[in-house]
Amino acid sequence: MKRISYLLAMAAAVLAVACQKEVQQDALNVDSSTIVVSNEGATQNLVFSSNADWTVEADQDFITFDRTSGSAGNNLTVVMTVAPNTGFAARTAKVTIKAGSKSTVFNIEQKEVSTFSSALVYNIDSKAQDIEIKVEGNVTYTVTVAEDTPWITVTQTKAEPVAGTIKLHVTANSQLGPRTGHFTLSTDASSQTYEVVQGADWTPATEAAAIYVGLRDYFYADAYQTSPQTVLEMVTEGGDQIVIVLNLGEEPGDVTVVPTGTFVPDQEAGRAAGTFALKGGIGRFYSYLVEGGRTIDVVDGEVTVAEENGNVVITAALVDITQATHSYSYEGPIAVEDQSFSILVMEDGYYTPTFDSTTDTYYTTKANRWQLTIWPTAAPSADVPALSYINFTLYTEAGEVDGTEFPVGTFKYVASIPESETVAYYNGKKEAQPGTFTDFSANDIPQVPSRIKEGTEATLVIAKNEDGTYKISFTATLEEWEYVLDEDGNYTYDENWNTITKVLRTYDYAIEDDSVVIPAAKKGMQPYPDVDVEITTATIPMYSGLYFGEALGEGYNAFILQFNYLNNTYTCNMVVTVPVEEWVFEDNIRTNYCGTPLPDGTYTFSNSIGNKAIVPAKFGGQLYSVFNNGWTGTPGSIASGSITIEGTQVTFDLYVQTGNSDNLIHVTGSPALSLQAVRNYASRASLLTL
Repeated sequence: MKRISYLLAMAAAVLAVACQKEVQQDALNVDSSTIVVSNEGATQNLVFSSNADWTVEADQDFITFDRTSGSAGNNLTVVMTVAPNTGFAARTAKVTIKAGSKSTVFNIEQKEVSTFSSALVYNIDSKAQDIEIKVEGNVTYTVTVAEDTPWITVTQTKAEPVAGTIKLHVTANSQLGPRTGHFTLSTDASSQTYEVVQGADWTPATEAAAIYVGLRDYFYADAYQTSPQTVLEMVTEGGDQIVIVLNLGEEPGDVTVVPTGTFVPDQEAGRAAGTFALKGGIGRFYSYLVEGGRTIDVVDGEVTVAEENGNVVITAALVDITQATHSYSYEGPIAVEDQSFSILVMEDGYYTPTFDSTTDTYYTTKANRWQLTIWPTAAPSADVPALSYINFTLYTEAGEVDGTEFPVGTFKYVASIPESETVAYYNGKKEAQPGTFTDFSANDIPQVPSRIKEGTEATLVIAKNEDGTYKISFTATLEEWEYVLDEDGNYTYDENWNTITKVLRTYDYAIEDDSVVIPAAKKGMQPYPDVDVEITTATIPMYSGLYFGEALGEGYNAFILQFNYLNNTYTCNMVVTVPVEEWVFEDNIRTNYCGTPLPDGTYTFSNSIGNKAIVPAKFGGQLYSVFNNGWTGTPGSIASGSITIEGTQVTFDLYVQTGNSDNLIHVTGSPALSLQAVRNYASRASLLTL
């Protein structure tokens, strides 16, 4: 509080004492005055003299004294305090000093507030909003926004000397960090500047990198796509990780720089330019967050990428499945790493390379078998289709192999090599010798199959580089083909009941990549001897059915149930019958397919048809209630036992006769196997016989 010293000079009382008089009269001499005090208040000394006891008082409570009474004396001092005036009107008070029968009164006048009442700093969040300021004053004022603060505008003001409201509009802060602005309230005599600090919602990332993956991830949302991609990766100081996969469209442009623009969610899984990929289908690359060690899927949001003076500026408002928004930003340089191989081998999932044997197989060819799927990420030329994947089954010399080193060498397609030199037969099963490949299949885009043209050569060459990558080249004459269907959409067959196909076109195919990453092969199918077996797994956890109507007798529908890749090795087909009133074919998936499961219960082996019976029927003259060993090639006919179907659980309890021997193998186990679909084969009822 400002301290102002005023001396109230009061004339000393002159007490005339006459010897001849015996009575002394009261005396108090004070110079009456008016004291003016500022609105800030003051502390002042009152000095006087009195020949009698005295008192002092004020008629307003904003004035106080350090003492209010005392004895006679010369140069007496009382400290008077005037409190600050926070109002917008002047105020007065009277101070009275009494001494005996005498009193003196003087006036106190205090000035009013002459500026404005409001906070000096306003801290607000990043959203667009209005600031309302209650103002009281007794002078005319104006409101001015600083020239460097274009994001604040005055929308309401009242420049009169009365109470009022100033309203300022603040736009949303889209910058990476907080921003500060100013506005001023001015009168003719003075001014006051106020500060607005607006926050930013973005959590800054301290590190960022970009990887151009190109066309490494064709298979997405159940369709083959051709849009290249760039993956952005950001990390915050707190360790949060942000991964955003940008879809670039057909023409990626310069892949050495980060793509710029605004990217929205790819809700249709079409990989259109200007979108970012969400988790869906079996796409390998998609956008997600890792916060506090927890992975969060992104389902919505918006990402903007800009380039300013060599720096990349990224803002990402990403929405998770709970509709919570996670906002991140980055500003700085980003180098783009090109990882768009022309050939890709998947690192995990079904397309991981597999090694199928650790020693001599049960094949008479005595060869180790490997599975390899490559994903060419570019077409060799404009005249050759872009193949989405190519499958090979490779054969190498038998022996102990741990699977960490993928085989190298030149592999020829077995169908183009004379059988007398390279092909062996075992139980009617044709297999290949080392240095060959079989089971070739390929799909181009969109999903048109290709195969090696019969009678032509095809070569796969694999070599390992010093850096651990592989060089892969493949040349072949391929042909696109499709099944020939009848007018009802069913497959057609030749006289030997082989499906009929037609060639759409023939083309020469050649592709080569000098730097392919092939991960260590996982352990695949292993040979099982022909002994009792417990079924624990199925590579594809579904089984299918073929519906033949009342082919085996009236009143009972007949089916062939097909269980494949049990324990990665066994195939089980069986003919079962159920009463027609317990199952009706319905086209509820697509033409000729039905998704209605067979009745739950136990299906028991019988030599005649019946309710939930497994029967020794033949399809096209071949026994079809069988359990076959895919490694040894040993066929086995179901001789007795049962299976039990309970929803998605199938329990096996079968006895299988192998080959021509009397040896019975007991097949048990209860893997999860749900019905995929039943296909309508009623038109071929004549092929199913007991």
